[in-house]
Amino acid sequence: MSKKLLIVAVAFALAATAVGIWWFTRPAPSPAVVAPSTDGTESAPPSLDGAPQEFVTPPSAADQPPLSASEQIEATLSTTAAYFAEAYGSYSSDANFENLKVLEHLYTSAFRQRVEAAASAAQAPAGFYGVTTKALAVTAENQTGSSAVALVTTQRQELFSRQGVPQLRYQDLRLIFVREGELWLVDQAEWLNSQTTLSP
Repeated sequence: MSKKLLIVAVAFALAATAVGIWWFTRPAPSPAVVAPSTDGTESAPPSLDGAPQEFVTPPSAADQPPLSASEQIEATLSTTAAYFAEAYGSYSSDANFENLKVLEHLYTSAFRQRVEAAASAAQAPAGFYGVTTKALAVTAENQTGSSAVALVTTQRQELFSRQGVPQLRYQDLRLIFVREGELWLVDQAEWLNSQTTLSP
């Protein structure tokens, strides 16, 4: 090997050794520290081009505006009306009007008397009969401080025998509520239109 090539090889080896020593002894990079923000935003790590990024913190439930008194009443009426319609409209000839008994705490005294009279006068069907009602939508209307009307759109599935084909009906239930103290009680309940379709 010529003297010139030997000098080049030694110089390359020294340079490679110096690079290796620097690589393994260099200090580790410090993690980026994100400073807290006081203006409702949070700072994100810088983007690839070095520009700072920001994102807005989504509002929490505590930041939502509180419901007004009328909105609270409407929410209460809608929940109560849906529950009432499903129980009131679900019946089985095997249950002896249990669906009406579970709702007694929601009756006015006048409506309780009408329900009890109707149940006593009702004749049991000759065979099995059952209907299950599901509330689909509730519309509250004519709301005042002491009374309100709720219209509940329901889906009702009827069986006229244990092995029969179920029938679907879409029917509205109109409920009149009156306020007694802090409670909204049902004073009238009336089934309205009915559309029947055979279930598959």
